[in-house]
Amino acid sequence: MLFFNIIVSTCMTIATFKIAHSLMTNLYGFVVGLNACIAGTLDLLATFIVIDDHVLGLPPIQQYQVYSGFAVLFVVLYFCYKAMLLAFKTRQQDEKEPRVFLCR
Repeated sequence: MLFFNIIVSTCMTIATFKIAHSLMTNLYGFVVGLNACIAGTLDLLATFIVIDDHVLGLPPIQQYQVYSGFAVLFVVLYFCYKAMLLAFKTRQQDEKEPRVFLCR
């Protein structure tokens, strides 16, 4: 479980860096703060759903399994997104290159 927490913290740090790297300097605070607010709200909702006895009321081990499932889901969605971007970029490059036909 400690390993999962380390991975999540590392991913959050890398994601914050990637977001901040692509912004203008005067937007850093706003975007990072908004990102933290949205992440905190989603974390609060997920915690409420998983822990509260009126909703799911899961024991700690199953809570980590649910959180791990969410993390895996987001990783899969991210890789699908990157694969689609790569395919789209490759298709655009193919359309820009002139086609050469060789005659025998």
